[in-house]
Amino acid sequence: MSDAPLLDEMIVKGHRPRVAMIVKIDEVFHHRSKAFLRSALRNPETWHPDAVPSRPRIAKGLYRPEPDPAELEAHYRPAYAETRH
Repeated sequence: MSDAPLLDEMIVKGHRPRVAMIVKIDEVFHHRSKAFLRSALRNPETWHPDAVPSRPRIAKGLYRPEPDPAELEAHYRPAYAETRH
């Protein structure tokens, strides 16, 4: 969602999020804290940083960058020349 009123409630330090995701949860499973500790999820030595995309890569996928005018010109000029009439 990019135009939801709830985005106004998420403003932090003057920055309003561009997009939000609403997730509906049907069921939640609670695991014992010992299982969490045994899993070593809080141990940085068990993390594999290359297993997930970097923050810039995620951002690039989420936000459409503004197109470069030169790229647009190069893309559309041939089509306009062929289909003017």
